[in-house]
Amino acid sequence: MTPESFDRLAWKVAAYLQGRDVFVHDLLAGAHPKYRLPIRIITDLAWQSLFARNLFLRIPQEEYTSAVPAFTLISVPGLHATPETDGTKSGVFIAIHFGRKLILVAVHAMPAKSKKRSLRL
Repeated sequence: MTPESFDRLAWKVAAYLQGRDVFVHDLLAGAHPKYRLPIRIITDLAWQSLFARNLFLRIPQEEYTSAVPAFTLISVPGLHATPETDGTKSGVFIAIHFGRKLILVAVHAMPAKSKKRSLRL
């Protein structure tokens, strides 16, 4: 995927979320302090947010103010890409920009996919 295609998808995701209620959680992937990865999960579906909150570890209260997400995962299962203009191969996508530390997800999948995506990093 080209950087321009990723930018288009990022703008499309932002436009999709405009005016919607979103759920945001700062959580941890991995339990060992040396290897855990702070992540921010953003979604517009309450059940996905609840699933992520129960799946990942909560940041301890004493570390919460200094925790900076290493990656942000934005899940928008109701959004459909247009392959011809968005640079995707189909209407669903998972796009990762390592420079921005941003993961965009628009798939109709089971909730366990969110865990698998973040743990592969």
